[in-house]
Amino acid sequence: MSAREGWGLRVTGGTLRGRRLRAPRGAATRPTADRVRQSLFERLAGLPGAAVLDLFAGTGALGIEALSRGAAAAVFGLLTWSFFGTSPELGAYWVAFRLPDLIFLVLACPCALVISTPVTVVAAVTSAARRGVLFKGGLALERAAADTPGALARHDVLLMPGAAADGGTFAGTHARRALGVIRQNVTLALLTKLVFLVSAVMGAAPLWLAVVADTGATVAVTLNGLRLLRAK
Repeated sequence: MSAREGWGLRVTGGTLRGRRLRAPRGAATRPTADRVRQSLFERLAGLPGAAVLDLFAGTGALGIEALSRGAAAAVFGLLTWSFFGTSPELGAYWVAFRLPDLIFLVLACPCALVISTPVTVVAAVTSAARRGVLFKGGLALERAAADTPGALARHDVLLMPGAAADGGTFAGTHARRALGVIRQNVTLALLTKLVFLVSAVMGAAPLWLAVVADTGATVAVTLNGLRLLRAK
């Protein structure tokens, strides 16, 4: 289909029948032809009230056609339009509305929050093992931070032959330090998300900044957790 034909798209049926759909000039989008859409929806039954996915939406013609013919909702790539008995207000370039959804999707990714605790626990356990103090996982770290003698008695923490004489004291101090780093990382991850989510709602967070914030927070919590490898 040529770029000129793309500007002549129409809704072929339903409440919006005859409504013109505008597509960007050029070959960036290849809208489904009117006849193809008309043939497709004439063969479908039970469309009223349905939810339709226009996964590779360029102009959104397929999803808009479904809404016109009675679908309750249509998902255009990353953008969901929901209508309750009213006609959708179709803009010339609805694609522009995808960007805020993409920003929120990036900001909603819990990368920093998910990685903060495992990295810290691994770093803490590894650095302790170098000193001959073995923690049996993250739960043992937590128990040792709260009650070091009890953790040693329950064998949550083991002092290997050759461990320093202050191994028990180190175990408690190291465990409390590790929990402190975990709290720092979780706080940093949540605050970063909160600040940029508020900025996104206000329209002050472009996509590149959302990506930088998500990646930056992930790198920051990782490096903060790895500091425990230098524990002495």
